[in-house]
Amino acid sequence: MPRIDVTDFVPRWCPIGGLGRRSWASLGAPVLLGLALITQPAAAESWSGTLSGGGQVLIDPRTNRPTVTIDGEETQLWDGVHRLDDGRELTVESGRVVPNQEILESRRPLPPSTPLPEAAGGAPILGRSPCEVLVGQVCGADGACAAAEACGPARQLLEMEREEQREAGTPGRTTYTSEKCLEAQRDDFFAPCPGS
Repeated sequence: MPRIDVTDFVPRWCPIGGLGRRSWASLGAPVLLGLALITQPAAAESWSGTLSGGGQVLIDPRTNRPTVTIDGEETQLWDGVHRLDDGRELTVESGRVVPNQEILESRRPLPPSTPLPEAAGGAPILGRSPCEVLVGQVCGADGACAAAEACGPARQLLEMEREEQREAGTPGRTTYTSEKCLEAQRDDFFAPCPGS
């Protein structure tokens, strides 16, 4: 019977980099990413629907990337406007879904069962809230770009932020949606209104 050494089950990692071997330092990013994923709150539910021509659409809530499954084959949903079997439309731009009200609602986090005192309200808002800034950025001063495609979703986010503040009794503090507005300010879909 061959002798089995414990090191036969250990990956070939060594603290000092070497030819064909990874160093412990190269573990840093994957380990940190893994820890970050473990400590993140439960992700929002993914959204799904059925295309009118057949096929099940699934949207990853973390990446906004839609996939469609037809006859057991899963593939990326292409850019364009897609009609769902119930008549609603789903818009895909640059490989990502443009969130509509239903998708935004499905991503709302469930309220924690017992909020921690420090989590009862986010950071204090000084000046305009992140969602107010987003609406100003996208819709423009005095609504100059109110007809822009992203203006409606930006306003929906603002209303969600205000509703979360009312429900939590924490006006003047950031919320979950405030963080989403900060992310949206850097998203190409929420392009600034010219001249704002």
